[in-house]
Formats: sequence, structure tokens, C-alpha cells
Amino acid sequence: MKPRQPAPEGGPLQRVIAFGIIWPIACLATVVLTQLAWALGNDAYTFHQAARGNAGAVGETTLSRTEEISGGRTTITACQGFFVSSDGSKPHIGLYKLHVDGDCETTDLSDARLVTPHNSGWMSRDDKPILVGPGSSVWLSSALMGTLCTIGALACGLFSLGPPLGSLFQLMDRLRERRTKAPAKD
Repeated sequence: MKPRQPAPEGGPLQRVIAFGIIWPIACLATVVLTQLAWALGNDAYTFHQAARGNAGAVGETTLSRTEEISGGRTTITACQGFFVSSDGSKPHIGLYKLHVDGDCETTDLSDARLVTPHNSGWMSRDDKPILVGPGSSVWLSSALMGTLCTIGALACGLFSLGPPLGSLFQLMDRLRERRTKAPAKD
């Protein structure tokens, strides 16, 4: 049996692929995922505060429509509420998606808040304002997606460091070899 040959050193084509294609994609993914994680984290915080009654526009909410949406084994009840602002800020009158835990018809909507999702920086997701009922756990989905985007941003960030650091280490090795091969001056 022949001994196994070591893998050949990366040639110029592999370096071009690493620097010219993979590295810019990893850098761009890092920036986009970081921005998205920031926006989703802000949404999760705002929705959580609104569910506790500490954020969002105060007003009168009435249930206007419920719709059963069947998707495979589960059935989801989609609720919409009519909201009229009462805090003297911008008048918000309209039909909005309503997020409550439990049944829409039996939930007390006296403390529901109208929340506009946060669009930070240059990334605008064009999310519409939503009504967050008291004790709602709508913030949990934004928190989980923000966490996944953060993990993805960290992975892409570490991956994007690979080609520059690999080239730096190769350069350092070459310089070290030159020093050891250089004739000593006496």
C-alpha cells in the first residue's frame, strides 16, 4: 500500500477564487446579516415592551375580523383589529394585524398597542404597523430570527477573515525563511 500523498499547496487559481469570489460574498453576507440582526433585535425589544404596556401608541382597539388559516396539521387564527389613537400623537386610524396569545375574541384588547417596526440604517423591510395585545409573545419570533442572524453574521465574519489571514501567515512564513537563508554579516 502506498503512503498517502499530502494535499498540494493552493495554487494561484485557488487564491483568485478565495479572494475574488468567496471573500467578497462572505464580507457582504456579514454586513447584511449584522444589519438584519440589529433590526430584528430592536423589533423584539419594542414588541416585548408593547406587550408589557410600555411602548407603542395607546388607543382604542376593536376586533374587526378573524380568519381561520389551515396549513397542514395546524390551523392558525389570523386577527385584524381597528385602531383609533387616543394619545394625541399622530392619528392612527385603520385596520391592522393583531397579535394576541390565545383567542382573539376573548382577549381583553383595552391595553393593545400599535407598534411600528424599527427600520434601522439602510435596510428597510417595509413592515406595516401591528397591534400587540397585552402579554403577547410576538416578540419571540423576532428574537429567535435575530439570534439566528447574529450566529450567521459571526460565522460569515470568521469565514471572511480566512483568506486575508491565510495570506498574512504565508507572507510571514516567507519572510521568516528569507531571514534564515540570508547570509550572516560578520
